[in-house]
Amino acid sequence: MADLVAADVTYTEAGYPFRQLQEPLGRFSNKVTVTFGDGSKTYPAGGIPLVGNSLGMPVGIVESIAIQDQTVGDRLDWYWDATTGKLRAYKAPVNEPIVEELVPVTANVGVLKQLPCYVFMVCGLTASDAAAVPCNPRRSGVVPNTTEVSINFTTGTLTFAAADNIVTARVSYLPLACLAKPSDLVIEEAGVPTSNVVTLANQACAVSVFEAVTGTVNGLNKFREAGRTPLTHEVAIKFNDTGSTTTGTFLGTDVVLTTVCTYIKRAAFTFINDTSITLASAAGPLPGSVIPAFGCYAPVTAATAATHTGATKRIALANLAWSFTPGIGTLTTGALGFQVACKAASAATAVTFACIAVPEVGPVGAGQLALEELRSPLIDPVPPQSLVLRVVGY
Repeated sequence: MADLVAADVTYTEAGYPFRQLQEPLGRFSNKVTVTFGDGSKTYPAGGIPLVGNSLGMPVGIVESIAIQDQTVGDRLDWYWDATTGKLRAYKAPVNEPIVEELVPVTANVGVLKQLPCYVFMVCGLTASDAAAVPCNPRRSGVVPNTTEVSINFTTGTLTFAAADNIVTARVSYLPLACLAKPSDLVIEEAGVPTSNVVTLANQACAVSVFEAVTGTVNGLNKFREAGRTPLTHEVAIKFNDTGSTTTGTFLGTDVVLTTVCTYIKRAAFTFINDTSITLASAAGPLPGSVIPAFGCYAPVTAATAATHTGATKRIALANLAWSFTPGIGTLTTGALGFQVACKAASAATAVTFACIAVPEVGPVGAGQLALEELRSPLIDPVPPQSLVLRVVGY
């Protein structure tokens, strides 16, 4: 998508008596309506450029602009930046879970509308929903393999494997504004294993990525529950280890040398450790409003779950709106409650995993609700805007 430029702004002066020369300083004041935004072009870096002469200033110098009215457009708040000569747009951040946001993907890259603090599910789409490519999360800056997605939590950028030919993606996640403090999100903390175990600097309540960076075997590490011996390319996460710590255990023969981990600190949410969920049948709702602490994964302790990767040995949603494991179930937008299903008929109905409790709707965090400027480019095109300005200048 193309950005809005100065030529995309239409100016309509109110004329006399609103355009006046203020003696003796030679300063002009004017009332001007500016119109821009076509639902196609996007928000440029730093804001919408305005032209002083078009605002009725003879020399083209704008001293100040006051926004008196917004006759069209109700999604954005606009402010004048006198230093750059641009109108800057702000909006209130979303601070509740986002279900299956549809993300356009161009040249293997898409950008979330909100900065994420925790990603539940990423499912890439080729030509239609029927051609779904569930993707496992990777750290930022890497070239993902097929069925993987590199997530940059600082920018909200998703990078897919070229071979997967993703054109759009459905992503369910918690926005950063769900945290009372942005610092409760730890992005790609570096770690060095001791006897194959990495101890995080803070106790975690939710982990999005825990990945081996260097070693004999590195790259994607799928999650295992505490107490299990991880297989190659896996990490067993123990949220409540000795001394109120969170640890990740890697397979010794993988010879992991360094790691990175993206996680939410324990204090950010109510944490429900190793909750045992007993289902009355092969499918049933989780109690209350909870999300798995393992992001896209739901490691289970049932005896039938000998490995994490077996499709018949995973706990999966009947609906991918809130997916424990990518690629299981029907890709449709559903209610905000969780539905879990044992994939194998012989699987135990009691499953155990760590989870965190969050409200299904309404504010989650309270400390980050100040207006924030639109990111550039705005993922949604700028809708039509019509602003009435009081302009002073020369």
